[in-house]
Amino acid sequence: MIKVFVTPSCSSSNKAKKWFKLHHIPFQEINLLTRQLQIFEIKEILQYTENGFEDIISKKSDYFRNNPLDFETMSFNDLSEIIINNPRILKRPLILGPNSLQIGFNDEDIREFIPKELRERVICEDCDVFNNPCEYLNLLKNYFEEIKAELKNKQA
Repeated sequence: MIKVFVTPSCSSSNKAKKWFKLHHIPFQEINLLTRQLQIFEIKEILQYTENGFEDIISKKSDYFRNNPLDFETMSFNDLSEIIINNPRILKRPLILGPNSLQIGFNDEDIREFIPKELRERVICEDCDVFNNPCEYLNLLKNYFEEIKAELKNKQA
């Protein structure tokens, strides 16, 4: 399950949630202001970063501007405690997939969360989406029809 760590007033968080809903991709929304981040979640997030805490902490946040952090000397526990007690210090949204992390909202990068089976069906070297879009559009249409049918079955 994809986890989307958000704050309600963050426009990038709202764009990410809207994108997942539009594409009928299930996700778990975690509001950082109403539910405290857990240590295991911080570890999950950090395993996909290149530079650890430095990648997920916003240097533009009020907390960081008033309390610059030395990532080199601070311990994991100290940095985690700061995040848990000051969740607005994080860049948002943090989108945690089964094998990846996206920091912030990016129109292109978020497409990696489209289910693998759909991506495999639409990737075709011979298909010219602009001049002969029928194969691509038909696959996309069928995919969304399957999702709608599943939703109807669950509601019935």
